[in-house]
Amino acid sequence: MKSENPEQLKERIQVLENENDRLKEAEGKFKAIFETSPDATFLVNRTTGIIVDANHAAERLFETKLDNIIGLHQSQLHPNQQNEKAKHTFKYKPKHENELAPPVEIDIITAQNNIKNVEIRGEIVEIEDEEYVLGTFRDITQRKKTEENLLKNKTILEEAEQLSNIGSYEWDIPKNELTLSEGWQKIHGINKNKLNIDMLMSIAHPDDRMRIEKAFADALNNITSYDLEHRIIRQSDNETRYIRSRGSVIFDENGKPSKMYGSVEDITKREQTKEKLREAKKQAEENEAMLKAAMDNSQAGIAIVDVPGGKFKFSNEAANTMLSKVYEERLNNIDVNNYLGEFQILNLNGTPYKENELPLTKAVLYGTTCSEEIIMRKRDLGDRYVLANAAPVIGENGEQVAAILVFFDITESKKAEFDLQKKNEELQNLNQQLNKQKVELKQAKEKAEESDRLKSAFLANMSHEIRTPMNGIMGFSQMLQEKEFPKEKRDKFLSIIHSRSNHLLNVINDLVDVSRIEANQLTLNHQDFCLNDVLN
Repeated sequence: MKSENPEQLKERIQVLENENDRLKEAEGKFKAIFETSPDATFLVNRTTGIIVDANHAAERLFETKLDNIIGLHQSQLHPNQQNEKAKHTFKYKPKHENELAPPVEIDIITAQNNIKNVEIRGEIVEIEDEEYVLGTFRDITQRKKTEENLLKNKTILEEAEQLSNIGSYEWDIPKNELTLSEGWQKIHGINKNKLNIDMLMSIAHPDDRMRIEKAFADALNNITSYDLEHRIIRQSDNETRYIRSRGSVIFDENGKPSKMYGSVEDITKREQTKEKLREAKKQAEENEAMLKAAMDNSQAGIAIVDVPGGKFKFSNEAANTMLSKVYEERLNNIDVNNYLGEFQILNLNGTPYKENELPLTKAVLYGTTCSEEIIMRKRDLGDRYVLANAAPVIGENGEQVAAILVFFDITESKKAEFDLQKKNEELQNLNQQLNKQKVELKQAKEKAEESDRLKSAFLANMSHEIRTPMNGIMGFSQMLQEKEFPKEKRDKFLSIIHSRSNHLLNVINDLVDVSRIEANQLTLNHQDFCLNDVLN
């Protein structure tokens, strides 16, 4: 071997010293990194598995001193069920240079019996021709809890989205990629969790696309926040749905839009309800207008009184006219009792109403429905007959909130009724007189018939009475004419003829008396007589 000259030797020594200094510097840097690393770092002999060194982060992780860690077998750092995973990490043999063992998540038990989640990484290093594993234990307990909370929150969010019909999305603006939640997909009727803006626009209702594009542009230019209600064509059934879409844009350090996070809400039912409410409001306004026109043009007086205030809240033209109020003034906020006190209100029989017995008063105080005919008397109006109908108005809570009074001026009809009643009474009197005359006529008829019957009987009797003396007169007269009789017998016959003639004269006198009785010309002759003789 050729000896080196002093200069070459000196130069070689200098190179070695520089290399040594560089190694010391590298070792110092490594030691500093090793000691200051936030992850627990172990140097493990790959052959024996013995821990030959560890940093102070290992003390904090395992909650014990380094003296209790260095010298242990690496398997003692974690539970037995995780040994295989850990062994794989510490004995990993890369296929390619600089290839690191894949990280492994395991549980460890600290010296204080606390369980922690850690992520192990292992890298094979060679020191003085000996292979070691430089292993790092990163405490991921908090991250695991965070992940569990995130997963829990995600589950809660998904359930909340399903219950509230809400979805969420994330838009990677540079990549033009939308990541969609299940709720978003359900609302839009698709089964893809990723879309781009063009595909999103194809779902939007054609009439709303320009508004959506402008809202996106304003949000991306940081002019206004993205908050828009619009329609979509749901892909599952082609049904038009209303949604409210909101989003917040995240800008990078250069002020350019980077991400947009947002939510969508299906507001179809709300819009349908609003539409129904609009239609109902329109219908109510139309009904109100028609009702107002009907009330203003109604011949019936209509007034509404609040409860318990007892003040007029509404009155139509007919009510004001009947209650002698100018139409423009109405009766608004006038106390019912004070105003009605200007009238004397009577029953139809003319007696005044007792206190609190008016139809309107009963409706206000007692919630009673009633209908009565009354007389309203006022000096300048005279007597007016009114048909008053009163009823309570019940609110949504079942309590009375008002009373309504509908009344008609029936004065003319009442007068006509009274006139008709008077005529009916006169007609009844006339009928009574006619009936009386009928009875009298009937009695007269019966009397005439009886008189006629008596006359007939009388004439029949008179005929007999006349024939009897006439037969005697004619018989004896004929006998005297036919033959001569002795004087004594002739005188007897003549005496009989004379007696029969007197008898006939009495009958004739009786006939004359009957005529005088009928003519009411009979003159009574007052004289004494013997009753027995008359009876005989």
